[in-house]
Amino acid sequence: MRGKKLLAITFACVCFASGLLLAQVTTGTILGTVRDSTGAVIPGATVRLKNVETGSVRTAATDSAGRYTTPQLGLGH
Repeated sequence: MRGKKLLAITFACVCFASGLLLAQVTTGTILGTVRDSTGAVIPGATVRLKNVETGSVRTAATDSAGRYTTPQLGLGH
């Protein structure tokens, strides 16, 4: 009985963990802060990101603290 219980627990762990092993990241996020030459943040700035392989362009605007985030970017250069 003890052996069957251990086997069932092991099987359940392998089944649940196998989904994690197959996961692959296909997107990324770039975030940052835009500052001027004095170090002050620049709210409302436009940040332009270009994938040099595909030519696709994404833009983001900085918030009141000069921060921007561009989620769900495809992998590339």
